[in-house]
Amino acid sequence: NMIFLYKYSSELETKEFGGRKSDYVWMLIFSGVLLMLLSYFIFSVPILGMSLIMVLLYYWSKKNPNIQMTFMFGIPFISGYLPWVLIVFRLLMGGVPLLEIMGVLVGHVYYFLQDVYPQSSGTRPILSTPNFLRRWFNEPTGPRTVSRGAAPRQPGYNWGAGRPLGQ
Repeated sequence: NMIFLYKYSSELETKEFGGRKSDYVWMLIFSGVLLMLLSYFIFSVPILGMSLIMVLLYYWSKKNPNIQMTFMFGIPFISGYLPWVLIVFRLLMGGVPLLEIMGVLVGHVYYFLQDVYPQSSGTRPILSTPNFLRRWFNEPTGPRTVSRGAAPRQPGYNWGAGRPLGQ
């Protein structure tokens, strides 16, 4: 579990959040509060460490869905299925994957509110990082814009201007 926490947490912080520590801390705070509410009102689970790790794994797998991975004895799968592979493994080992499922639920809520809904509706992310966290980490305050990726390409090929032969 600590290996998962270190590997995927550091990748999220440096690559997906681009070094924006306040946004990463806001994700952890939001996830932790939602996990505690789920635990208190529905599942009655006192220790939520594995659930928080699954939130990180789920969000990482959604942001990096096509990385080829292997699990125990070389079983290949793509990274988009990593949380589900771990849940099935827990079931095969005779356990109840309640903590893992809680983490996937919370991770999906965060992913939907932060990435899916803003891109489909063209609005800002619902879970904007509070300005006090940005000030705490000495980052610029104010709303962040939604990244829509590269501009759409024109059909056809861009071969360049070219030169006639012999010149």
